[in-house]
Amino acid sequence: MSQVIPFRIFKITNDPIELHADLYDEQSPMEFGTEFSFNGDLKQRIIGCRSVYIYRQGTTILSSLTVYCYFEVASEYVNDNLKDGELDVDKDFLRYLATLSVGTARGIQHAKTQGTVMNDYVIPPVNLMEIDFQELKLKEDR
Repeated sequence: MSQVIPFRIFKITNDPIELHADLYDEQSPMEFGTEFSFNGDLKQRIIGCRSVYIYRQGTTILSSLTVYCYFEVASEYVNDNLKDGELDVDKDFLRYLATLSVGTARGIQHAKTQGTVMNDYVIPPVNLMEIDFQELKLKEDR
């Protein structure tokens, strides 16, 4: 990341967790997967990170959690970096926002799975350097 981008966590929401702990088979290996996507609203200076966390055994989904973290970028940064009505958001900054989203999801999953076998499965460290994030381009509404 070439420069510090001032921002704050603006809002956190999640879809209802899909939880099927009753289908857990202690003899089957647990698999974990995740995905990330980004969008934004330049006028509101908001960048949204949608992250999905899925635990499965074979084809059986035991837990699926979708978390939305919204980040507000400082107006000074937007004003200083807006070029031809477009703001390019660096992929390294998006990776950092994804890191915050993983930690947020870890807490949500812990709270939502208490009292179930799935509470023993904490979202593991996610190597975000292995994910090919693309630069996000936010455009002014015309």
